[in-house]
Amino acid sequence: MDHIHSEYLSSYISQGGSTVKFLVVDDQKNTSLNDLIEKECSGLGYYVIEIDSKESRLHMQQDIFLSFAKQIDWRLLTKKYLLSKAREISYNIDSIDPSDPNLMVSIAEANELEPSTVAMQLRPLIAKDVFRNPEYMSLAFRTAMTQLCLTEIISSNVTHYSAQPIIDWLTGINTRMSAVKHFQIYTPINRTTAKDFFESSLYWIKKVGGQGVFMILDNRRVTEPTNLKDGSIFYNRAMVMEHYEVLRKFIDSTEKLTSIFMLVLVNEEFVNPTLTRKSRGVNIYNALHTRILDDVRGKNQVNPNASLLMIH
Repeated sequence: MDHIHSEYLSSYISQGGSTVKFLVVDDQKNTSLNDLIEKECSGLGYYVIEIDSKESRLHMQQDIFLSFAKQIDWRLLTKKYLLSKAREISYNIDSIDPSDPNLMVSIAEANELEPSTVAMQLRPLIAKDVFRNPEYMSLAFRTAMTQLCLTEIISSNVTHYSAQPIIDWLTGINTRMSAVKHFQIYTPINRTTAKDFFESSLYWIKKVGGQGVFMILDNRRVTEPTNLKDGSIFYNRAMVMEHYEVLRKFIDSTEKLTSIFMLVLVNEEFVNPTLTRKSRGVNIYNALHTRILDDVRGKNQVNPNASLLMIH
């Protein structure tokens, strides 16, 4: 963690860089590792996202995104963004809490204005900065964030949040497009579009003011060759191959990801070189294998910048 802090979190990730690392760790060390990550990242202002292959289908990109989205407070992000825009136009917002249920009224009162005046000044900034920002965010995501912003600046009803269908759609609570079509959102979140939504979300989190994301993907259930029948997900060989392809895509698209340290937790089976009919290790998928395993490794010295590390 000292190395991750000095080489990645303190500068590289917070300045927009991204990386994918694989860590071989056993169950006994898992709890202490997660606690260490949580403590380190919370002190630096990072969002910590944990996704477990026992509960989320890691061979499907849309499930990874939806599991990620469920752990984000989208409305709070929207309010933080609006406060940053209010600061840009020299409004006094020092005493305003981003979680304020009636944010616009609080901004207006702090600056001795009417809420409608504040909304009128923020609207063109939202249109320019969010909706007309195609370089880093997809159209559907830009539309969704724009609608969240507009709902916040227009609505005066603190008991009913009219943009909740957007958040339900983003988090997979209600995936029906009919629920969000009246917001001019027409793109479903599926295996084809999930990558765009994920990239857009990372950019949005950084834009709103977060340091970045530390995401833990625990894939240790993926390499389990037998169905434990304990209510958790079982991955057949085809699903394992799809999961490795998803990981390969993450590695190859790090230049499109914004401020994320992705840590994939794996077990000894993941690096098992033996190939059998029941093998689930990375050796069965050469495209990922060649990207994370070094051809040359020192016997007595660990390379802390390697893609794959082991904790013994």
